[in-house]
Amino acid sequence: MVNGPPRRHHYVPQFFSKAWGINPQNSKNVKLKVITADNREITVNTKDIFLERDLYQLDNEIEESFITPYIDSLDNSIQKIRQHPWSTLSDVDKQNVLKFLLLLDARSPDSIRDMKQGCELYIEKCREIFQGVLNDDFVKAFLAGVENGVLILVLTAIDEIGLDDFKKSKNKSHIFERIKNLIDACKKSGLWVNKYIDNLKKARIFEFETIDKQLLSCNSPVYRHGKYDKDFSIAVNLSPTKALFISNEDNLIRLYLELDNQRKIDFFNKMVNLQMQKGSSLNKFIVLNP
Repeated sequence: MVNGPPRRHHYVPQFFSKAWGINPQNSKNVKLKVITADNREITVNTKDIFLERDLYQLDNEIEESFITPYIDSLDNSIQKIRQHPWSTLSDVDKQNVLKFLLLLDARSPDSIRDMKQGCELYIEKCREIFQGVLNDDFVKAFLAGVENGVLILVLTAIDEIGLDDFKKSKNKSHIFERIKNLIDACKKSGLWVNKYIDNLKKARIFEFETIDKQLLSCNSPVYRHGKYDKDFSIAVNLSPTKALFISNEDNLIRLYLELDNQRKIDFFNKMVNLQMQKGSSLNKFIVLNP
């Protein structure tokens, strides 16, 4: 029997969670200590946490060879920022880190559900572009994504990352051409915002490191205040010892700079606790330090 595409979709990549592993990260089965929503401490495998079945149900080919593989390909840049100062990273690695954070935020179950509200604008434009081929299997699957928010995730990811990056993958070029046509049509009709990644690059980036492993993680690692196309701040713990604060809000930057080291640890972990509350009751977890 031939196995189909994976249906257990991790919204927090396993390579990211492994930084909090209680056994070596190169182990086949990395385990985490977590606190559940009902305050129980349990041990789980990274392959069995932070996932939903068919979360990215748009088109099997897109999920299998587009969403997860590309995000996993950014692992090397994430390892670099965990181990080295931001200033020493290459421009490519800096951009990869920002892309990863943007997509990590966008691909969470809560973000996917929020995107449903924006899907209404794209329905008619999709049908116009694919007029005459609505019986095509790919088109059917693609338009089905309008109903669950995944379409917006895919369009945003492709536009943010750049289509050329994906032409090197195993996806078929004609699929990307159709997606590109959709993006271009949305831009011309005023349905598309400026690239979020450009605003992230313009924001101020602050690194925080602690010798002791005191920083936590959770089911939704990126805390965001505001929207990327306006005023925003994000806080994310990259590992038990390193975090990033990225902001274009002067008042919040000023408050952050006034914090001493312990209060910064408390700040980043408070953001983790706030993010944890966003998950469903089955998916709320705080990841403890190893």
